Amino acid sequence: MGETGLRPNYAVVIEQEQIQQDQTGTDLCLMCAMLMCFTVYRTDEFYISRHDTKECRTEQTRCSVPFKSMSTFYCLIVTAHSTFGDASSPRLCLHGTTIVKLFAPTFVGFSEVQRQPHCLKIQWDKPPSFGPSSYDITAGYLDYQLWYTTKDRPQIQVTDVDLRDRQTVLCLFSPFTLYVARIRCRFNSTPYWSEWSTALQARTVEAAVESDGTSGAEWMEKSHPPVESETPVPQGLANGRVLWYNVSCWVEEEEKGADATWIDLGECDVLDPSNTSCWLSLPPRICTCVLSAHNSAGSSPHGRITIPSPHNTALTATPLDDNSLEVRWTAPKSQPASGFVVSWRAVPEIATCKGVEPEVRYRVCVSAHYTQESAQALMVEAYSREGAPSAGPSLHVMELGSGRVGLKWDPVPVEQQRGFLQSYTLHWRGEDKLCHRVSVPRDHLMYTLTGLSGHYHIHLVANTNAGGTAGKSIAVDAGHDSSLLVWFVLSFATLILLGLLMVLSCLQHRER
Repeated sequence: MGETGLRPNYAVVIEQEQIQQDQTGTDLCLMCAMLMCFTVYRTDEFYISRHDTKECRTEQTRCSVPFKSMSTFYCLIVTAHSTFGDASSPRLCLHGTTIVKLFAPTFVGFSEVQRQPHCLKIQWDKPPSFGPSSYDITAGYLDYQLWYTTKDRPQIQVTDVDLRDRQTVLCLFSPFTLYVARIRCRFNSTPYWSEWSTALQARTVEAAVESDGTSGAEWMEKSHPPVESETPVPQGLANGRVLWYNVSCWVEEEEKGADATWIDLGECDVLDPSNTSCWLSLPPRICTCVLSAHNSAGSSPHGRITIPSPHNTALTATPLDDNSLEVRWTAPKSQPASGFVVSWRAVPEIATCKGVEPEVRYRVCVSAHYTQESAQALMVEAYSREGAPSAGPSLHVMELGSGRVGLKWDPVPVEQQRGFLQSYTLHWRGEDKLCHRVSVPRDHLMYTLTGLSGHYHIHLVANTNAGGTAGKSIAVDAGHDSSLLVWFVLSFATLILLGLLMVLSCLQHRER
């Protein structure tokens, strides 16, 4: 390298200033980028003598310099050394708060939160020689990130979180799942994050089962009685350990308003989670069966299926793959048909309907043709593959009173459903940061929340067998519960009345 390589305007250009933790000391550390083998001098104040400088040496583009306070200016000089000589940069002075890289926070607690299956509690503390003060922390001058992963989903997730309270409940997890987590922080949105903390692990508590297994269930008929075969609930949807399955069946009465006739299922009533099949002895009539899964936190929504009578004409459309539907029907035995016509169209109709596409609802029709007439067509709707809705429902406030909020929403349009709606899930979070939710049947379009107090964020999720999609969140102020105020007023009035009675009693006693 010639002497031109040592010109100060080139050799000592500082590419980037940043902070790096010094693992061997107790001070904060200042980091400077360098181009060759450099010596970095640090001067605490403009007026301090050179004898108080500190230096670091490296062949990399950065090295650390410890310093004790963030709230002062530091001056840096970078010197490049080579066999041809030395060259130093002009002095660069920077404030500590703009270039500090903090020590990693001390991760001291990671634990479950009872009755909140989506939440975990995080506790952290300041490490020794932590630069920011307690005021800086509570005032929000620090940014925080959470690193977490699970055994089933080993891909690392990193998300911004608010850890100003050093004991914080975060509700962004799945029920009954073991998480490994770390945290880190930085000061005042500088580009320089601390190192990650040590890792801790915790498991969320159980929640009621979200899937009942019937999304993958097969109900196969063998000349009535049928055999029922169910797919076990995946762990990601079981939200805990499935303890048992429950089956109920009844005969659909032809007369409207007539009571259903329940069927004795014998050993099929309650099934061990290891059992995935059960024989049912059903009468030769239209029967309906429901299946639910149960864990320690509750039961899943019911999966429902109607089993046709062998004497009736039945039509089914079963997906074979993303672009195929298998259509089956039973022809009436009383009158042989000369042929059948199968037709299908998208719901709602689209400009072109070529073949079958996933996440599109199709209406399949089969009509029998006889020698002189055509029979009424049978119709069924089906998907080759269901998906989560493309949009969530929009919430509207229908009623707002003290401690209660009435909500309503419009049905999700069929073209946005991308599957058969199974239910809605209403989520709300108050000023205490606790998350709550309730499942609402798919045919309901309104719900009233009660027992509220203060400000809430509410959103609604539309669920199909393939997943759920949330609508836009709304903010409401439910006021404060007036029951305490009423109790206080009544108590105060009672005390005043008792006081007046005592005064009157004393006056009467004196008159005597």
